[in-house]
Amino acid sequence: MKARLPVGTIFKNDVLKKKLKDSYTIIGIDPGLQNLGIGIIQLKANKKINTLTVPITKKRSKIVYPTKEIAKCISGYCCTTFKLKQQRTLDEKLYYIFEQLCLILEEHKPKLVMVEDAFVGINKNSALKLGLARGCILTALGTYKIPYHA
Repeated sequence: MKARLPVGTIFKNDVLKKKLKDSYTIIGIDPGLQNLGIGIIQLKANKKINTLTVPITKKRSKIVYPTKEIAKCISGYCCTTFKLKQQRTLDEKLYYIFEQLCLILEEHKPKLVMVEDAFVGINKNSALKLGLARGCILTALGTYKIPYHA
């Protein structure tokens, strides 16, 4: 039986396992063709993070970073939503997403970007369009060679 992890944990395999030499920026992106959400977190340099060991099975356990410990390391954060106009064509929206994201990546120079997975509901056409928006985001990340998690 698997143990439930606390909500809002970051696993050891992710960013915070490295010792921070400089401030560390992480960007989270919620893709969409009508509303595109972006959140930016900046972490303090050289801040020690206490870990927590959580059992996954009887034989294995996983080290996680509890939310309260991560919150102590945050030196700044911001979030925004890009509202894309309905009158724009699909190619204009995709180019706008790419262009705006490139500006954000140049300004903040993140070490990691988290991109939300596409949700496939009843409308397959909407899921396809959301996949195009995600592709645009991943193209921008590839342009700047920034690692990401989906």
